[in-house]
Amino acid sequence: MNRRTLLAGLLFGGAGFLLNLLTLELFLEVRFLFGSVLVLFALLQYGLGAGLLAAVVAAGATVLHWHNPWNILILDAEALVLVPALARMRAMTE
Repeated sequence: MNRRTLLAGLLFGGAGFLLNLLTLELFLEVRFLFGSVLVLFALLQYGLGAGLLAAVVAAGATVLHWHNPWNILILDAEALVLVPALARMRAMTE
């Protein structure tokens, strides 16, 4: 991972962390998280390394909400599932 990718992952992850702190509570303990949008953008623009780093950093905010580290794994798995879908989408547009 080069310096640009690392910096992009950290910046998008930090911004995603802040967006995940600002949740929209729908009802009971169901919250809508906005930080995954920036993780998707990091995946699209900078690739897998920056996207996964951004996902790990952004998902850290969920520990503050739910006091449970399992949400980090779930949001990272979300980013990993998007990688083949994004590759297929790029192949179709080329």
